[in-house]
Amino acid sequence: MDDLRQLLARLADAPGVSGHEHEAARILAEELEPLVDEVSTDIMGNVIGVRRGDGPRVMLAAHMDEIGLMVKHIDDRGFLRFVPIGGWFDQTLLAQRVVVHGRAGRLIGVIGSKPPHILDEEDRKKPMRMKEMFIDIGAKDADDAAALGVDATLILETRLAIVRGCAETDPKTALAGLRDIERSLGLNQPDKVEVSSALDTALALIAERRANPPQPPRHNPDAE
Repeated sequence: MDDLRQLLARLADAPGVSGHEHEAARILAEELEPLVDEVSTDIMGNVIGVRRGDGPRVMLAAHMDEIGLMVKHIDDRGFLRFVPIGGWFDQTLLAQRVVVHGRAGRLIGVIGSKPPHILDEEDRKKPMRMKEMFIDIGAKDADDAAALGVDATLILETRLAIVRGCAETDPKTALAGLRDIERSLGLNQPDKVEVSSALDTALALIAERRANPPQPPRHNPDAE
């Protein structure tokens, strides 16, 4: 289980927004390589591992992507306006820390909105919608944001660290079980749990086959 937790932590920390799963795919291929006879990646980015045998074919399939956000445009003040990739409940986004994956590497930002003290009374009663939010990366204007290498995709900063079901910001050692991990990851990481579970299942099946190799069928004259 410790190996599975470490794998899940690596996958959870790897960027994998739908359509941009390159790092998650690299980790998956690396983990698959010692378990199978052949590893390949198709044109759509799917990682395929094949272990040959003479029995019935079995496929273990899982998603490796996660929901995220995409930069729509940069406004005059250097704030990033964004749209969702996947399904989000807008109210979960406010004040979240995000990682922008740009041409110059990783940029840290925070999701904000117009502060309540300058909203009128009616607007304060309404839930904030995603289109009214922005990401602050510390840029002074649009040119400054562009110079920082802002690209299209970004993800919430959800590094895996679970202590008995409580999500932490940085990795810890006392991780909880898989079920607690899946619950705590919540919004955008259940697919990473699926793919790590598929790898763990493949490893268990291979170990079982090695321990109990299939025996050739015995001749039963009474059956003739």
